[in-house]
Amino acid sequence: MATATFHLAEARKEQGNFNHAESLYDQALTMAQQDHLQSLECEALIGMAKLLGEIDKKRAKQYVVQAVEVAKAIKNPQLLKRTNDVIAGLDINEGK
Repeated sequence: MATATFHLAEARKEQGNFNHAESLYDQALTMAQQDHLQSLECEALIGMAKLLGEIDKKRAKQYVVQAVEVAKAIKNPQLLKRTNDVIAGLDINEGK
């Protein structure tokens, strides 16, 4: 269910329905955390950070920093690279 919700959030974001996408990312994140699906948790955090990047950089940074922590914890270099790409794209630095 978490995966389906995540994909629906991605679709809503692409359609420009950002409020609904944010709600769905949040639901997917909660489900992934409850089900201990760390890769999906990281994906949802990345999705939320990218969604918020243009409207609320402070919140976007919070999500991407969490995503970095999850990617490091599960030792997933691909997700870690994606988080670093988001950081670069948002023009933020995780250390600040």
